[in-house]
Amino acid sequence: MIALRWPSPVSDELIAAISAANPDLQIERNAEGDLILMPPSGLSGGGAEAELIGQLRDYVRRRGGRCFSSTAGFTLPNGALRSPDAAYVSAQRWQELPHAERQSFGAIVPDVTFELRSPSERLADVRRKLAEYIDCGVTMAVLLDARRRVVEIRRRDGANSSLHDPARVVLGPPLEGFELDVESIFELARE
Repeated sequence: MIALRWPSPVSDELIAAISAANPDLQIERNAEGDLILMPPSGLSGGGAEAELIGQLRDYVRRRGGRCFSSTAGFTLPNGALRSPDAAYVSAQRWQELPHAERQSFGAIVPDVTFELRSPSERLADVRRKLAEYIDCGVTMAVLLDARRRVVEIRRRDGANSSLHDPARVVLGPPLEGFELDVESIFELARE
């Protein structure tokens, strides 16, 4: 991950132009307006992300709402443009979002975000990102750390938890009835 400082906050238009010219990079903007460049994930990380998104997609098909991959950019109230590895937005909140915002970096805070810690990411950096999500209104932020075999769950209501070596995790509201198969995600991340 590289953070680039600009004389002024990086605009959505500039991020879109840089992304179009560099499709292999994941680009975010932090709350200070700096551009954050991240390389593509490794093959194992990409497989783990696909498994996570597949599980979330299956839930959405049964229960409604929308799920998003790391290619979706969410404009948070603090000005950051973030792309969690996976995210969930309820059907009602999605319907309330104007169509024009659905076509760009919409100003909507996901209900749930998921981050898969990559081998190159520092734990403190990922935890800061989870805290930012919660501070900006995300109901639940989930960190999956295959290296430590830990799932950390942060909730806006303060009911946080850290689970060591779980096979499955029932996340609860706002994902009622969703049971995350952590073992399969960790297995793919370690291949």
